[in-house]
Amino acid sequence: MDAAERESVVAYLERTRDEMLGLATRLTAEQREFRDGSNRWSVADCMEHIVVTETAIRKQLERVLAGPPDVEHRGSTAHKDTILTERVAPRRGRAQAPEAAHPAGRWPDFGELSRRFEETRAATIALARNSEADLRCYFFPHPILKDLDVYQWLVFFAAHTERHLKQAEEVLGSADVAKAAGEASA
Repeated sequence: MDAAERESVVAYLERTRDEMLGLATRLTAEQREFRDGSNRWSVADCMEHIVVTETAIRKQLERVLAGPPDVEHRGSTAHKDTILTERVAPRRGRAQAPEAAHPAGRWPDFGELSRRFEETRAATIALARNSEADLRCYFFPHPILKDLDVYQWLVFFAAHTERHLKQAEEVLGSADVAKAAGEASA
């Protein structure tokens, strides 16, 4: 990972963190919890899923980084950089999260959920900012995309958040969310 990649991924991680927290804090409690009935997750569900997923995978990446680099494999997954930004973030194609990563109301208090989200992303940003390893020489498999290097995983975390922001906007754009918020305040 060169300096430009580091700067880019840190900025992407920070931007998507700020956008998710900004969206969630602008909403009422009812809007954060709203589900439109089509098996879509609420904004709070998306945040919980991001925390669970990012935490688990980042721990795996830290284990991978504790081992030796795979210099011969460097560059072999470069074509996936574009897939992450052009397919994951824009919600092209549906993906089913593993059951363990589904929201389960782990942090029903929004303050606690927000704190967990911020802590998780802070740890990910710290990895991106502070790692001295060549993150392009360490690999961990994605269930669909197969091998990704650690840099690509950092891009994935930001793209994954962006994907769920788009999902949240779709849910919040439904006519039912305004009705639910109005009923809750009545």
